[in-house]
Amino acid sequence: AHVAGGNRLVDVLNNRDDVVFLRDVIVSDLDGALLEEAREISVEKRFIHLVLPHESDEYVSRQRLLRAGMALPSQVSVARLVLVSPFAARGTLHVAPGSDLAFLERGALGRFFPMTKAAVFFQARELFQAPVVIVNRDLVASIGAVRGDASAQEREPEAGSPERRPL
Repeated sequence: AHVAGGNRLVDVLNNRDDVVFLRDVIVSDLDGALLEEAREISVEKRFIHLVLPHESDEYVSRQRLLRAGMALPSQVSVARLVLVSPFAARGTLHVAPGSDLAFLERGALGRFFPMTKAAVFFQARELFQAPVVIVNRDLVASIGAVRGDASAQEREPEAGSPERRPL
């Protein structure tokens, strides 16, 4: 599917409109089998769980050039498991340092937020892996740390540290 005007899908999803208009849509089942094709379709954003964006090589190359030399906001990368019933997605979130994802802090994530290096699961079966999956924050049931995540804000205190000593 395509969005109008060459805009990034995540930007269209995060605008104020309640509906997203798509062109050249291919609808498939969870195994990727074609169900339907549509020239145009409108979808209410509140029903979107996960989105797998496909950006052209030309678009990705142009974005890389635009970002070259620009200072990116200070962010940390954290491995997370995100539950968006009936799906689960495991991958990397990019957030401001100190963001409290355990409480789904509204300012920490956009309404539709990207998860990179993602794997998506349904009923304990991996459906696919993708460089980017966009998640609807309003449908997220929970966000949990993934074992082995070395991000500073989630590290367990060491056995001898003051936070870990018995009282």
